[in-house]
Amino acid sequence: MMASSDILHERKSDTRRAQPRVECNLAATIRFNEVVLCDAIIKDISTSGLRLFIPNKSWLPHEFDVVTSALDKPLRVRTTWSNGDSVGVRFLYNQNDSAT
Repeated sequence: MMASSDILHERKSDTRRAQPRVECNLAATIRFNEVVLCDAIIKDISTSGLRLFIPNKSWLPHEFDVVTSALDKPLRVRTTWSNGDSVGVRFLYNQNDSAT
């Protein structure tokens, strides 16, 4: 099993981002309305969103869930940008959830 220090590395020089991002390499699944759409890899994470690598991406809904065994519950996200196999998403929070 991989230690978290093996998969997490803080990005040092990304001045375009409002929050610092941490590089990672976590397996994930993209779901929409409880249906699995495809597999993905979470490439980096911040307090506001994720960068996903989705090989052979053809179509994604504007909002969807990201599921990974590293977290207790799915993450509801909205697409903010897409470039080839990479997709940037922002976390969506319910009024009763905290954005910690």
